[in-house]
This record gives sequence, structure tokens and C-alpha cells, in this order.
Amino acid sequence: MQVADRDIRKAWASIGGFACNQGFLFAVLYLGSGQSLTLGSGSIVRIELVGLLVCMCLALIAICRASEKVRNIALSTRFLWGYAALLLICSVVPDLVPGAFILPLTFKSIFVGIPLAFLICAWGRALGAMPIERAVPTVFIATAAAAAVCLLVVSLPVDWAYLILYLLPLGSASFLREVSREADLHSSTPVSASSGDESGERISGKVILGTVCYGLATGLMETLVTTSTVRVSMGFTVTFFLLVAFCLSSLQLFRGVKIARVREFFGDVSAGPLDSVYRLAFMVMLAGFLFVPALNSFGMLGESVVLAGYLSMLTVLMSVFVIVSRLRGHDAVLFFAKGFAALFAGELLGLVAGNACRYIPVASESLIAIAIAGLVVLYSYLFLFTDRDVRELTVVVAEADFFEEACLRIVETFGLSKREAEILPLALRGRTGERIGQELFISKNTVDTHLRRIYGKCNVGSRQELIDLGEKIQEEMR
Repeated sequence: MQVADRDIRKAWASIGGFACNQGFLFAVLYLGSGQSLTLGSGSIVRIELVGLLVCMCLALIAICRASEKVRNIALSTRFLWGYAALLLICSVVPDLVPGAFILPLTFKSIFVGIPLAFLICAWGRALGAMPIERAVPTVFIATAAAAAVCLLVVSLPVDWAYLILYLLPLGSASFLREVSREADLHSSTPVSASSGDESGERISGKVILGTVCYGLATGLMETLVTTSTVRVSMGFTVTFFLLVAFCLSSLQLFRGVKIARVREFFGDVSAGPLDSVYRLAFMVMLAGFLFVPALNSFGMLGESVVLAGYLSMLTVLMSVFVIVSRLRGHDAVLFFAKGFAALFAGELLGLVAGNACRYIPVASESLIAIAIAGLVVLYSYLFLFTDRDVRELTVVVAEADFFEEACLRIVETFGLSKREAEILPLALRGRTGERIGQELFISKNTVDTHLRRIYGKCNVGSRQELIDLGEKIQEEMR
């Protein structure tokens, strides 16, 4: 009973904390007043977003390139309150400084962008430590909650109401510490069966390229948003209403599914909830591109539909980041950092391209930006990261999950030691003694000694019999 209560408490802490993180991310990147920097006869719009994205990209790249020790220290629970305090103070203060412009923007870009990147990666590690069948719904439920809170705040008839959302990092840090107490989030939980898998390498590359394209299209659209306070407020209301509707619709695909295995969670090979959700996010985004002129003629921001589609796509991509990191056997924070770096880099490129389109000497420069953004999204969906890739990704992870469970069952049933448990999955994958020694940094003779002990404990006489045992257990689980 205590274990069940602890699991429920941890699940709610994960949802509440990640919702706080998502809500603050929406607030700092997409709410508030867009600012412009005048240069001669022209201007650069959304200059505040450019600075934030640059700092976040640099921080995410630094996390990827840092050593494991440095990364673990930077993302440890002891710094979470420090990051939360920085985000709160440095988000509010620049907006309250009258008159000044460049200095507050630079201050906010650095001291909000960097800690926010660290907090995002800390949540990536937390999600990666969960079973996939719980991590994916957590992302969707938390995003729906965050969008609902943002919808409530932007609906308030009070200027600067969005500043309330700047308190959310405190909740994010608090819940993340609670989750950290329940599990060791400073070590990866890889699917060793799929480490170096060719399909994982191929799909992960397509995920990154597709993510860049979606970010680029969104950056293009963000340069078109009008500065009219009434219309922007209406646009954000539409955005978050559609995002809540998307998340609720997505969760309906998971409702009623008894989640005992990842394969059951994702459904049949031919169709599954996650690739259906991916199609739904794409349709929302594409609808925005198609109906921008029509919606604008009715006084509604058509770009808000695109932003809703983008945030919906972001929700799907975050789930994919967790799945890919598990598939490749890496610490989840690495691919989470790479994925968000690709997303923000694409968005930054889109902002640059969108500002460049403003200087095109034609009357319909906004339509050119919309057309380019729509084509980029369509190309990404059809040729880079398709719904078939999402389906293949989930199926491969399902197979890897069966393999991992089979390894755990063998370890527990036959009482293998810690080192033998490390060698077992590599042996079941047919790795040679030399290859196993190289991967675990031990000699071939040591590997052979451990293999003989594994054979003895498992009552098998050869490597092939051990592989047969693993396959038999996997079939029984299926």
C-alpha cells in the first residue's frame, strides 16, 4: 500500500512540476509584449525572443558537450532553487524597468535563457528515468494543465497578468526535488539492448532535422504577429484553447488502454496513438497556414492557430525525445538537450528569415513568409520525420523493452551479480568477448570468466543456449 501511495504521489509530482515548467516556458517565450529594435528605416521584430533563443541554444550545446560529471553537478537538485530564483527575479525585473531597453533585454536573455535551459534538461532526465508508458502521458497531461493555466491568465482583464506565470519555476523546482527523492535521476536508464541500433541512429537524425524545420516555420510566423494589444490577447486565448483541446484529444487515444507493456500502450504496429497524435499536430499547424488570411479578415490572429499547432508539435516531439534517448541507450538529458537546441536554433533561423522577408520590396511579403513556413512544415512531415518514423520508433522501443525485461528476469531468477548483469545483454545480442571487453573496459579473459559463471547459474552450456533462453522468456512475456 505504501509503494502504491508513493507511486501516485510521484506521478502527481511529475505532472505538477512539468506543468509548471511548461507554463513558464510558454510565458517567457510567447507571452508578454513583442519588442522591436529600430535600425535606420527598418526594425527587427521580436528582438527579445532572439536573445533568449541564442542564450538557450548556447546553454543546451554546453550541456551536450560537458563531461558526465560536470553535467550531473549542473543538473543536481542542489541548484534547482537557484535556477528557479534566477528565473523569477530576472523575468520580472526587466519588464518593470521603465525607459531602458537593450540592457534589460540582454540581462533577461542571459539570466533567464541559461537557467531555463538547465531546468528543461533536468526535467528531460526526470522523464527519461520514468517508464515510457508513464512518461508520455505525463508530457501530455502536464502540457494540457500548463495551457489551461496560461489560458486563464491571458483571459484576466489586467495588464501584466502574465507576470503571475513567472512564479511557476518555484513550483517546477519544488516538484522536481520531490521526484528526485523517489528515484536516482543522476544516472541514465538506458535500453542497453538498443545501444547503437542502426534504426535508432537513423531515426534520431531525422527527428533532429524535422525539429529544426518545425522551429524554423514557427520563427517565420512569429515575425508576422501584430503589436495590437487586443488582437494579441485574442490570439493567445485562441492558441491556448486549441492546445488544451489538442492535449485532451490526444489523451482520448490513450484512454481505456491497459498499459502493461509498451507495445500495448502504443497499439498495433500498423497504427498507434503517438503517430496519430503526430498527424493531428501536423493538421493543426497546416490549418493555421491555410487559413491565416481568412482568419485575419475576421479580426482573429491566424498566426495563433499556427502557434497552437507548433506547441502541439512540441508536445509530441518532447515525447519522441524521451523515446529516442531510451532507444539509443543514452542519458535522456543528452537527446533532450540536442532536441531542444535543434528546435530553438530552427526558431532563431525562422526569426532571422522572417525579419529578412519584411525588407522584400513587395506588397505581400507576409504571404511569402507564410508560404515558405508552410512548405517547410510540409517537407518535414512528408520527407524528414514522418508518422511512419514515429510508428517505427515506438515499435523498436517496444521490442527493446521486452528485451530489457527479459534481462531483468534472468538476473533476478538466477541471481546474477552486478557485473554479470552488465555482460548479459551484450552476450544475448551476440557480442564477441573482445567487443564486450571493449565496451565495459575489461579484459577478454575477465569477460570469459563471467560468461562461464552466467552459463553455470542459468543451467546452459553455450552462448547459443543462453540466447535461446532469452528469446524464450521474451516470447512468454509477449
